[in-house]
Amino acid sequence: MPFNRDTLEKVRLSLVPLGAFAWRLLLLAMLSRLALVAWQWDRVEAADMLAVVFVQGLRFDIVLLGICLAIPVLLYPLLASTQVTVLAWRGIVRVYLPAILILAVFMECSTPSFVNQFDSRPNILFVEYLDHPVEVASTLFAAYKWPLALTMVLIVFL
Repeated sequence: MPFNRDTLEKVRLSLVPLGAFAWRLLLLAMLSRLALVAWQWDRVEAADMLAVVFVQGLRFDIVLLGICLAIPVLLYPLLASTQVTVLAWRGIVRVYLPAILILAVFMECSTPSFVNQFDSRPNILFVEYLDHPVEVASTLFAAYKWPLALTMVLIVFL
């Protein structure tokens, strides 16, 4: 049974938030990568890895995007197909996608400090330290007041 134009337009409009999220996440990742390469230019140039950084980075960004969109894409056929459940779909999208974008901004803003400390981008150590939230919070607040404040401003801006 073919869809009429009105139905296709409704489907397209309901998918617009996913597309908007996708380009924002990819733009954030690319700008972050550009800033990190500029910051660590001597190391990137010495390793002759500029092309690899951007090609592999884009690959990782697309994988991350797929992971982030997995939940809404799987829920879409279930929730956006009827007038009754479309409100649930819109509510999930309005909460989930900005939360993921805020988390991504936080991770990208914390990357320089993590690189300074561990000479690597955030990895499993980042997650393991979350087992001790009081100690981590007090250490971060004592050592990184201004970066934390800047991160909060960026999150509010985005």
